[in-house]
Amino acid sequence: MSRKQRADASERASRAWQLRVSGSTWQEIADQLGYVSPSNVYRACMNYFGTVPQPDKSFRIEMWRQRIEALWGPALRDVQKGRAGAIRAATTVAQRAAALDGLDAPTRVSVTSDAEIDAWIDDYARLKRLAGELPAEVEEGDIFAEVVEDEPVGIEASRVDA
Repeated sequence: MSRKQRADASERASRAWQLRVSGSTWQEIADQLGYVSPSNVYRACMNYFGTVPQPDKSFRIEMWRQRIEALWGPALRDVQKGRAGAIRAATTVAQRAAALDGLDAPTRVSVTSDAEIDAWIDDYARLKRLAGELPAEVEEGDIFAEVVEDEPVGIEASRVDA
């Protein structure tokens, strides 16, 4: 590879890195920079930098918030027009927005005695069975909880609607 080719490859890889960090997909970068495929862009970054860039978390959250908001308008219009599958699509968009904003945060349960732990495990197992995530019969020892003597125990669980 000539010096000019190396410089061009270096410049394209640097530009690909910048686009990736700013939230572009590998396909978008390939299209914009003239790579044959997204895997070629990925390989160019790996060859030049030894790693691939990852946008920082706050940027990715904002990027997904904008994408969700862009999807919400058309989804709501489709619901109002009575289009098939529109309610499911709008519900999916709404669920992702709620999860992104932490509205579906886990419920924190604090138990302090063996009886409370046993009751909580029974309730948790019942909800998991209702959600189809546990078999109808659970053998003893299938669900574990850590008991710390003389200290409240925090157990995190997701809410399951019955």
